[in-house]
Amino acid sequence: MQLCARSSISFRAKQCAEYNAIPRNGKKHKWKPYEPTGKSGDNTCVLYCINEERVYSKLSPRAKDGTPCKRGTNNMCVSGACRVKKDFVSSVLIFFNYKFLFN
Repeated sequence: MQLCARSSISFRAKQCAEYNAIPRNGKKHKWKPYEPTGKSGDNTCVLYCINEERVYSKLSPRAKDGTPCKRGTNNMCVSGACRVKKDFVSSVLIFFNYKFLFN
């Protein structure tokens, strides 16, 4: 069994970079992940990014499923909410069982 190669670019960074080609306010930007500080527990699965001009924006109301909620934890975003890893695994199993049964 071989482990997957670890990417130097985070999943959240890849999502921000998807907006590099989309003009915002008439200009294209280079976006990087931005993690709000303070008591923003409800916002950990919102895709906030910051550009080269140090302007941050909410580029998507929710990060893609599987995005870590916060650096250094195993919690993942699922349907826009932060789930503890155990809950995440249960949600994925339910999703795949549903897809298997009804497709």
